[in-house]
Amino acid sequence: MGHAEHLGGLVADLLREAGVQPSQIRRLASTVGPGSFMGVRVGLSFAKGFAFAHGADTVAFTTMEALWLSLPGETHGYAVLDARRGQVYLQGFGDCAHAPSVLDIEMARDLATGGAMIGSGASLLGRKAGSDVILPDIGQLAHAAQTRSPSALVPVYLRAPVATPTPRRA
Repeated sequence: MGHAEHLGGLVADLLREAGVQPSQIRRLASTVGPGSFMGVRVGLSFAKGFAFAHGADTVAFTTMEALWLSLPGETHGYAVLDARRGQVYLQGFGDCAHAPSVLDIEMARDLATGGAMIGSGASLLGRKAGSDVILPDIGQLAHAAQTRSPSALVPVYLRAPVATPTPRRA
């Protein structure tokens, strides 16, 4: 709770500490999900607003793709995150290319049989992760963002929202 209220101040502090003016940011990379519904919405709203206000290009990465970039020497494998409720978020890369999806653990275990693996869900699939990294390597992400063409920040939602609107009273 409250991350939307604090995000702008945290970014301002970071830029000030780095001696960077917002107008100097020419490209902004952001993960687009999957993740917590509100976290994805708040993060993307801030990133889009910042980019628009300062004329920066945007580059989108799925959450698993950002994590996969933390294994720069690997050519194929999977990034897998614990999605709770007996499921994982899974995306394959290289020879294991597979679009981001949410799968039951057993189904993911059957699908992700080869290649390297990274992420909090690796142990759920009975695999050892190729790294203890559980957060994306920001340096690798920044490097990848420089080499990519700009792309729209469109959220990746792999599940329906858990929350439902409260019915209006007459």
